[in-house]
Amino acid sequence: MLMGTSGSVDEQSLARRVVEQSNTSTFHPKYYRFQDAATVWMMTGSANLTAAGLESNIEVSVIVEDSTSSPLVREISKVENGLWNNPRAVVLTEERIGRYAAQSEAARKKMEAAEAELQREFEELPKLEGPQLMSELQAYQADVREQADLSKRKDNYQTALHLINSELLNEANPRKSSLTQCINASLAKAEATSCGIPAVFTEASRPCCSSGRRSWQ
Repeated sequence: MLMGTSGSVDEQSLARRVVEQSNTSTFHPKYYRFQDAATVWMMTGSANLTAAGLESNIEVSVIVEDSTSSPLVREISKVENGLWNNPRAVVLTEERIGRYAAQSEAARKKMEAAEAELQREFEELPKLEGPQLMSELQAYQADVREQADLSKRKDNYQTALHLINSELLNEANPRKSSLTQCINASLAKAEATSCGIPAVFTEASRPCCSSGRRSWQ
């Protein structure tokens, strides 16, 4: 929203415009200017023109004070005119306010329906706790293919650890310590899984090892 007045603030003197939405860009300036006959105060930053934005939120804004005839104020006035005359800026009317209120209400209802559906889906998810979790782990351990894959991963980790500790990566290499920690953590996960201790063991749980292995080849 753009607002401006050339004198005292009242319903008659306050000019208001809104900038219509665009699929390609967002109108997002947060800029406020106040002045008297001799001085201009300009504030810009992250704060929206809301009670929370100006009072309770954690925001960062800068206030600049200068004379009304300063070069800075003249330049800023050009920027203000550009914002005010933006091609998407239109006069705020009762009709536009009503249309925005209707769109906002429709969006609110859609959001509430989506949240209710998401909550329903969460409630339908199986809860893997206690005996059921152990049952899932036992089924995983009984799967021959899963265990073969786990064994292969453990062998790969051992090979990677050997390469790190060999002359292929000397002591001066800054990645050696972090890679060693990563491999040891992965081995611990693999050992925990094979021993019957529940552990999450996926490709995503060892990204540093995957990226490091490409360097060893």
